[in-house]
Amino acid sequence: MIVIGERALREAFPNMDDGNRFAEIFKVFDPNEPAAVTVTLSEVSIMKIFCDTYYLHRVMPAKMKAREKMGHRITILAKKQ
Repeated sequence: MIVIGERALREAFPNMDDGNRFAEIFKVFDPNEPAAVTVTLSEVSIMKIFCDTYYLHRVMPAKMKAREKMGHRITILAKKQ
């Protein structure tokens, strides 16, 4: 899981200057090597953006395909500009 998180972070934000810092934060969640880390509110907000990005680009498309296979009709409404 940790490797997936680090890889997904680097794919989503390839030019991120703090990539190593966030890799360090991800490692805290390793169940085999638990540790402690202090994070700032700024880092928390970046992690939230990352999680939202991951969800929208990886999880939602898979969920939508699964629903379509089950026969559910999916309609996406977009605002007219």
